[in-house]
Amino acid sequence: PFPMAVGADAAHRLGDWDAADREAREARRLAEEIGQRGSIPIAMVIRAWVAAGRGDEIRARRAADDGLAVAGSAGLGSMVVFIRAALGLLEVGLGRIDSAIAELEQVERAAKDQGLDEPTLIPWAPDLVEAYLGAGRTDDARRVAVALDGQARRAGGELARALADRCRGLVAGSDFADHFTPALELHDRVPVPFERARTLLAYGSRLHRERRRVEARDH
Repeated sequence: PFPMAVGADAAHRLGDWDAADREAREARRLAEEIGQRGSIPIAMVIRAWVAAGRGDEIRARRAADDGLAVAGSAGLGSMVVFIRAALGLLEVGLGRIDSAIAELEQVERAAKDQGLDEPTLIPWAPDLVEAYLGAGRTDDARRVAVALDGQARRAGGELARALADRCRGLVAGSDFADHFTPALELHDRVPVPFERARTLLAYGSRLHRERRRVEARDH
């Protein structure tokens, strides 16, 4: 069940969400069958992330509750962080900004406490930047964006840098294109289509606010 859950995570990141959900569901069933319950939260966080990305609140919360119950009883604190991050994504996607901030601030504190510093392992920071901006908390959004940029530079991965550049573009002034352009160039090197789409959407939203509507529509 553990390598099956890892495969589900890879399928999720690569954009094959049907396969990710199917593999995670099978990993959870097999883990229960052979008594390897430590793999269950890993499988359920993938199911929660897929459902959250699709805006399917019922399935996302069902998967999250299942994973949290097992993770809590087994003392798997890092899995709780993963699951809470998925719920934060769900709330951002549904436009419930205050709830998103409440979830993601918990994730931020827990990630720091547990030393979870790699920015793509649990990609909560971009969601918190968006949530803070949605609440008009620009200074908080900028603080998280700056921290993410530092993490991305230390990690060095192209996806991490793309996410950091997206967030810098969201909090930037008139030079926002100087951040979104390299972000999209980095996305083109890494096959993670959902995050690339989110960067396109964020860029288009900034262009629209600047009344550059034809460019905004293209993105």
